Amino acid sequence: MARPMDTPDTLSSSGAVADRARSSRARSSGKAVLIGDIPVRVEAGTDRHATTIGSLTSGWASGSTPPSMSFSFTDERPDIPTRPPDREQNGLRLWWDDHRLVAEDVLGLAGTANADGLAIGGDPDLRKSVDRVSAFLLGWTLTHHDRDLVHAAGLVLPQGGCAVALGGTGVGKSTLVGVALANDFGVLSDDLLVVRRGDNGFEACGVRRLVALPPEAVPLNGPDLGPLRNDGTRKRVAFPASVLQPGFHPIRAVLRITHGTSPSSTLVDAPQREAFDALLGGRVLSSTPAIVRRWLPRAAALSRLPGFTLAHGTDPGLRLSSGGECLDQVEPAIRRRSAALA
Repeated sequence: MARPMDTPDTLSSSGAVADRARSSRARSSGKAVLIGDIPVRVEAGTDRHATTIGSLTSGWASGSTPPSMSFSFTDERPDIPTRPPDREQNGLRLWWDDHRLVAEDVLGLAGTANADGLAIGGDPDLRKSVDRVSAFLLGWTLTHHDRDLVHAAGLVLPQGGCAVALGGTGVGKSTLVGVALANDFGVLSDDLLVVRRGDNGFEACGVRRLVALPPEAVPLNGPDLGPLRNDGTRKRVAFPASVLQPGFHPIRAVLRITHGTSPSSTLVDAPQREAFDALLGGRVLSSTPAIVRRWLPRAAALSRLPGFTLAHGTDPGLRLSSGGECLDQVEPAIRRRSAALA
């Protein structure tokens, strides 16, 4: 059973999220956006906070209906529980109970989330921390709107629908996105997908934000924005969110992304168990018991779709071409697997 927080606020509509939204320090950025299909009111405490949150949400579609949740960023950090964190991962300390999540970054940024929205407090110049904290908080809040946030890339398939491409940090999801763009495949996201249950199965929509591609996966004809700022030795190249396609697409296949041992990339069938494990671990906040219980049957259902392992080749010079050949094989492989499963 989830333990109660040590701090008194409950993050209900009369709790910390609403208090900060009504705070004189928090002002509307004049922006209503969609995360997936959920309308969100965006607020910021200062012009600097507005610049940072505006950059994060610049690729999100404009919302026209009354907001269902809020996303605020001010200099006011939430109260941090005094007990040890429930989990530490990706440079974050996480606490949760039945109603809310608190996340604190190692650099001091912190935030909290409940069904009504998320509130982040701290230095607006810590943009990477904002990205990291907001993803976990969004993953929590979207759960209360019957949506799942998944750490995955999404590719649009030639015959419609999409493939969800899963794998941990560094396995090559962004490389796959570069391969897709270079070979005229549509892309939903390089990192985060919102998954919902549609009328005819599960559907995915990308969280549209700046795309960062490794140098060997940059399309020659791409509308790149130049080197990604403050990226250290990775030397990734930035692409605008406009290269990503909007909207929800039916999920037709699951891809496990790995690094292979041959010079060229390869595509092989993946056992259902491997697809299930990738899906289970790909859910943002997959270490949270309540979210695991909710995501488990959905991951099981998705794992019954045609699944494949795409292994990137060891020769960087062949990744765009051989990876494109692998993507060309996905559609006929789906038809083959679907016929076998029928």
